Amino acid sequence: MSSAAPTAVCPICEVFDAAPLYAGLVKCRRCSFVFADLALSPAELEELYARNYFFGGEYLDYVAEEAPLTRDFRDHFALLKPYAPSGRYLELGAAYGFSLNIARETYAETTGVEINPDACKYAQDRFGLDVRNGDFLTIDLPENHYDVIACWATLEHLQAPHLYIQKIARLLKPGGVFACTTVDIDGVVPRLRREKWRQIHPPTHVSYFSRKTLAQLMAKYGLRQEHAEYVGSYRSVDNMLYGLLALAQGKPEWYGRLKLLGLNRGMLYLNLYDLNFAIARKAG
Repeated sequence: MSSAAPTAVCPICEVFDAAPLYAGLVKCRRCSFVFADLALSPAELEELYARNYFFGGEYLDYVAEEAPLTRDFRDHFALLKPYAPSGRYLELGAAYGFSLNIARETYAETTGVEINPDACKYAQDRFGLDVRNGDFLTIDLPENHYDVIACWATLEHLQAPHLYIQKIARLLKPGGVFACTTVDIDGVVPRLRREKWRQIHPPTHVSYFSRKTLAQLMAKYGLRQEHAEYVGSYRSVDNMLYGLLALAQGKPEWYGRLKLLGLNRGMLYLNLYDLNFAIARKAG
């Protein structure tokens, strides 16, 4: 455990009152929110989420994962639809457009925001989607306009999640819905694994919510939680082996050997009860 004094401000309490936890993380003494004690410049963020993030970084090959990712997103929309059956849809962190492409099967107007320019171009060229390149906080979007705003596996990447939730609340119509998935540090696996938990890898993951702290942050900006549950993910065996061996264990040669043996084929569904799906509604 680090003994260095944390320098970051809690995004929920917005005060300097955090204690060192482990692996470069700190925990707010007031609300128990866990976050990485670091600050990245806009240029560093752009570099962090450049093309190699999706190809050889956090993902082996994001585009090659289209089939399992699409199954994930179809499950997300099946959960979301009873709360937001129609209207205008906005997505933060739209990536290569796989989820936004599914969203337009339900929603009359769909818009995405994505920081990676290559991902934006792919979504535009392949699916004909309206995906805007840049930081959500600086892009001009209409207030009180959207029936549903979603971010799938995005909140954990944000240094200032409170500013994003604050803007989301402004952009939603009264009665509109915010839906998200994000890692949950209060799950059984994170509590057992601690610093060895697979989701702890700053600087790409910097915000670690629990169900309680996420509900607190949403409520702070007038979004009342209506649903929360743990969900799993479909992934190719290839990507799972890459994540486990090449990234987590630092043994790419093991991954390479298994791939040569053809043991990287197929798709699996895995729920470790550390990914929270939450839905909240703006007062209307």
